[in-house]
Amino acid sequence: RVASLGDWAFNRTSLSSITFAENSKLVTLGDSVFGSTKLNAVTLPAGIVSIGELTFASCENLMTVTLPEGLKTLGAETFEDCRSLKNVVFAAFSKIKTLPNTTFRGCTALESIELPASLTELMGQGESAESNGPGLFAECSSLRHVTFAEGSKLTRIGQSVFDGTPLESITIPNTVSSIGNSAFSGTKLREIVIPRTVTRMGYGVFQACELLTNVRIEGGITTIPGFTFSFCTALTTFTVPASVTEIKSDAFEGCESLRAFVVEDG
Repeated sequence: RVASLGDWAFNRTSLSSITFAENSKLVTLGDSVFGSTKLNAVTLPAGIVSIGELTFASCENLMTVTLPEGLKTLGAETFEDCRSLKNVVFAAFSKIKTLPNTTFRGCTALESIELPASLTELMGQGESAESNGPGLFAECSSLRHVTFAEGSKLTRIGQSVFDGTPLESITIPNTVSSIGNSAFSGTKLREIVIPRTVTRMGYGVFQACELLTNVRIEGGITTIPGFTFSFCTALTTFTVPASVTEIKSDAFEGCESLRAFVVEDG
């Protein structure tokens, strides 16, 4: 009949496993409830609606987490420094709409993840230079593949979400309208398609993507912001769609291999 586990309830214990009854009434997990425990796998009960901040932070043995369909709220830094975490499973009909910045910060074993169709926003730190900070997957030094479940409702990829990860492949859903500053900077992407639905990009979105060779912009944006492709040293050709009316300062700075630049006729 327990409906809630309060803040720090099991924090820094030697708890290595936990089992929830099939008819569990548990609805909320507070902040840091299982932080720094010895848990290695967790399947949360179907009734969980809210998970607090740092709930599983620094669970260095945690390898697998299964999140329930009814989950609506996930706190910041929930899985921070879970350095063994490899499997994050969202329910097929998940209701969660946002993932806060730094949710998976420091999950160094995480190689791939499928994000649920219900998500509308991958949250960032803001949109000004002064608000720069770690992103959703900061320090995820093994993250190479990100996919979105069929029917994705994602509209926004926030600032620095994948910044500095070794991300090799991603298909931006054709529901996304906004991409924040430095969202993919420093990744290992070789190609990217920016769908027509994207009408706004921040600065430095693909800055220092040194393996990027193939970029296709389908024609929604009107401005290529500053530093968008700066120091993409493998980029040899680029086609500017007819929708673009302005290319900002330093947009292609340091693209030392760029030899062909085509501007489409509107």
